[in-house]
Amino acid sequence: MDYNKIVTATIDVFRECDVHSFPIDCGELLKHYGYRILTYKGLLEKNSELYSLCMEYSEDAFRSGSANIVAYNHNRPHGRIRFSLMHELGHHVLNHTGVSDQNEKEANAFASYILAPRMAIHYSRCKNANDVARLFDMSFEAADNAFIDYRRWHRNVVMYKMSAADKAMYSHFY
Repeated sequence: MDYNKIVTATIDVFRECDVHSFPIDCGELLKHYGYRILTYKGLLEKNSELYSLCMEYSEDAFRSGSANIVAYNHNRPHGRIRFSLMHELGHHVLNHTGVSDQNEKEANAFASYILAPRMAIHYSRCKNANDVARLFDMSFEAADNAFIDYRRWHRNVVMYKMSAADKAMYSHFY
């Protein structure tokens, strides 16, 4: 997976949507890109055919680009919903078409980075996954994955310096 592609897409969203603090407002970002947000229950009431299609794809969230709808399962935990919504935004901003393992990995990476950029984890002085979960309003599982990745990122920055994408992230926030 291309780290710079994911971080660059994240920075582009931050710039376009004027994001300068955390936790981010997932609903506002999706609305900015023209999406209506519905719960699965609301989607069922509006369009049972689209609801059936979304249930075939995911129990968490679903995006219909042609209908400009992102639907999510309101029975999931709050942090999981936030991650799922940003996963769907990732598919949009990364211009994914079709379903593939690579697209899913990229959308997951995008969701993780937009919710908790590694640079923001660093400057927030997070000591562990609990800090990340609390500060960035994430599930513990997503925060733990982000913190593990942050430690890898930090070692890389210490050894090799910041990448161009890291410098762009730094200049946007700091």
